[in-house]
Amino acid sequence: MLLLNITTTLIIGIAVALVVGLAIGHLITSTVLKKAVIKEETALLEEAKEKAEVIKKERILQAKEKFLQM
Repeated sequence: MLLLNITTTLIIGIAVALVVGLAIGHLITSTVLKKAVIKEETALLEEAKEKAEVIKKERILQAKEKFLQM
């Protein structure tokens, strides 16, 4: 009877530890992934702004050239 109680307690303890470990692992993973996504998002937005600025300058230059040809 005592051996059964110890075995049951051990199994429950292992199950609880597994669930807690999985929950902590999930939190850590999601936090790290979220930070990586935000970093990538920031880099993409910065690159898009730079490209937009280049296109804007090209269009202004084209407009000036067209105006000078008139």
